[in-house]
Formats: sequence, structure tokens, C-alpha cells
Amino acid sequence: MSENKLKILYIGHERKLGGASLCLVSMAEEMKIRGHEVIVILPFRHCPVGDKLNKLGIPVFGVFFGWWMAPNYWNVAYRALFSILHFMQFIPAYRICRIIKKNKIDIVHSNSSTIDIGNMAAKKSKIAHVWHFREFGDLDYKLMFIKGRKESLKQVAAIDGRVVFISRCLRKYYPELTENVEVIYDGISSQYLNYSCPFYKESRKVTFLIAGNLQRNKGQKTVLEAVRLLKENGIVNYCVLIAGAVASTRDSVEYAEELRQYIVSHKLEEVRLLGRIEDMNALRRKCDVEIVASVMEAFGRVTIEAMLSGRPVLASDSGANPELIQDKVTGWLFKSGDAESLAVKMENIIMHPQWLENMGKTAYMWAKENYMSEKNTQQIEELYQFLLKK
Repeated sequence: MSENKLKILYIGHERKLGGASLCLVSMAEEMKIRGHEVIVILPFRHCPVGDKLNKLGIPVFGVFFGWWMAPNYWNVAYRALFSILHFMQFIPAYRICRIIKKNKIDIVHSNSSTIDIGNMAAKKSKIAHVWHFREFGDLDYKLMFIKGRKESLKQVAAIDGRVVFISRCLRKYYPELTENVEVIYDGISSQYLNYSCPFYKESRKVTFLIAGNLQRNKGQKTVLEAVRLLKENGIVNYCVLIAGAVASTRDSVEYAEELRQYIVSHKLEEVRLLGRIEDMNALRRKCDVEIVASVMEAFGRVTIEAMLSGRPVLASDSGANPELIQDKVTGWLFKSGDAESLAVKMENIIMHPQWLENMGKTAYMWAKENYMSEKNTQQIEELYQFLLKK
């Protein structure tokens, strides 16, 4: 191994291009640009994440393995199946160890707290391991450790490397981990640099956007309740666009129908459900303010994407939102889950649209300075070098 050129193995946990996987793709691409050799292992080789990596010329191996977390609403039978699958982890761990040996890997980097296969393989191969914790687990995705939190975090604490949290609030959620941990905020690819100045005219409606899959923890229902309150108070001259697909779960399908029924029953003509949008940059250029109403975000990728479009963000005061948003400077914070608090903030914005231009510029500069992928990659690269010198 040379001083500067590393051989890095990333292990992803999912097939879809969600926020965590987009960060993985961006990190792998940046490391390759910096001259490092990068390999990625996914549970399924042929999937949206794998296809994206292949287009970037990054080798992808498919090794099927299980998570060490499971949905806390599953019945005993499903949990038992997950436990059996996890018990058999020594098989994929052996395959990964062979890949590590054959490719002379210097460091293993797991992209999620939902999987422990990277930790197992790194220990067996006696090389350093970086473990990215991107999820609360139970608070955001209703996930629980199969072995229980106490026993699982004992294994995490014994890591030969570092646990990386993507926000301070997430770090605080794991007080059991006292050593070999640090906070490195996620970085967003430069392709999301999409600045345009909000076009203010008194006759023009203020357009609010909320982006993300239709899921209860994303808070779309709170936004609809706030719109109902604005309607009852006679507030006009605005509209709300909800961009997001229905996730492939029964709860998400039921929630999407619940939102549609709420819009119809309360005659919320101000609201439009757009479904999945491929070009979010183009949509954001047509909007003025982005709402992030999530109950608990470990980071908030959508928040930074909005800022990089020059859009101030109106967000709940939970999770990492207060870390990313400077209240009344780059956006606004409202009380999480409180439709009345949100409605008051929305009304102030509707009545004072002249605020948007300067606040949007400030948000753009703040995000560009602090949350670009180049900065994130630099910090991760320095961590790799530090661990390999120990």
C-alpha cells in the first residue's frame, strides 16, 4: 500500500437509490477521482445502485447477506426467519473475506448501521473498518436490533476502526458508544448545485414544495393540516406541491390514500400530489420554499438539496434539522408535528415573500460551504489515512 493510494471496499445495504445509497455512490466516485481503487459489494449486483456504480466504472460484486436489524412491527415468524438468515452470516462473510484477500483491500467501509457483515469480514481479515451510522433505526424506520440494542452496541463498541455519525443528534442517540466515534456530515454531489433566485412579484403565488416518499415519518399529513388551518383563516395566494412516490409497503399505500382523502374531504385546492419526480432540480426552480416536516431526520439530504437550489427551508425542529438550518437566517423551524406552528410560519412567509431572495442566497452559500461531497470525501479520506497509520 502506498501512502496516498488506497484500496477501499464499500459495502452497501440496499438496492434502491435512497439517500444513503446516493451518498455511497458519491463517496465512491470521489474516492476514485482522487486516485484510490474502489470496489463495492451489494446484496444484489443488478439493481439501481449497482447500475449507477457500473456507469461510473466502479466494480460491483453481488454477495447476498442479511441485515442485523428488522422491522419492529413484524410478527414472531418473520423475525425468526430474519434471525436464521443472520445466523448464517458466516457464509457471505467468508465470501467477502476472499474478495478482501484477492483484491488486497486496505480498509472496509460499511454504509449503514443496519448491517454488520462488514464488521465481521474486517475483523476476520484483520483490517480497519469504518462503519457509517446513518439511521436512528426505531425512530425513523421502525427498525430494531435482532440481538437487542445492548448486545449489538457492544459489538459496535469493539470496532477496530471508527463509527461515523452523520449528525450530532444521531451521535447523542447512541450514548453507549463512547470511543472510536466521530461526526462527519454527509456531502451532496455538485450536480445539485442548482442556484436560481426566487422570482418575487406581489401578484405571484408563493409555492411551497415538500419532497420525499409518501411515508408517515415524512410529515406530509402535518402539512395538509396546516393548509386546512390557512384555508379556514382565509389565507390565499400560495400553493403546495407534494413530490414523492408511494413506497412499496402496505403502510405507505394506506398513508397515500389517507392523504388523498384528506385533500378531497377538506377541499384543499391549493395542494397538488405530483408523484415521483425525476428532475427535482427543474421542479425546485419553480418553487420558493421547501418544507421538511419529517418527524426525525438523522441528516436531511433534501434540506441541503433545497438550499443548493437557493431555496430557504421551513423545517421541523427535530432530528438534525436545527443543525442544518439557521432559524430566520437560512430558513425557519417549526414545532415538530404541530400543524398550527407550521401554519403560522407559512402565513408569515406568504405575507412577506420579499424575504425569500436574500434568505435563499444565504442558504445557498451556507450549504455550498459546509455540505458538498468534496468536503465530506476529504474528511473520510483523512480518517482512512489516520486509521492505517495506527
